[in-house]
Amino acid sequence: MILLLAVGLWAWRFLAGTELSESDLRRTAGVRAEVVASRATPRGVEVTCRVSNPTGRGAAQVVLRVALVDTNGQMLAANPLAGVADLAAGQSREARFLVPLSQPLATVRPDVAVSLVRWRD
Repeated sequence: MILLLAVGLWAWRFLAGTELSESDLRRTAGVRAEVVASRATPRGVEVTCRVSNPTGRGAAQVVLRVALVDTNGQMLAANPLAGVADLAAGQSREARFLVPLSQPLATVRPDVAVSLVRWRD
């Protein structure tokens, strides 16, 4: 009886571990993002980014934070939910994102960072 209970407890813990937790989603190691270009538009700044996945694992969704920072490094505006879907292992893709900015400033520079990766099973 005790052996059966121990096996059941082990199986429950093993199966519960297959679900992705928030910390699993934050494991972004290997996925990279870089700014390729930017241009001012009437609604803000359009930032073109290259997202690369050199890992051996496919990403179902990569969430990026695309921001505009001033010369002091202060964030002026951001698009915190920019995303790229279905990024296969070893693949790179360019994508454009709009960062709303009410007044175009000459001293802003675009910045991008990987916030979250939802890995494929």
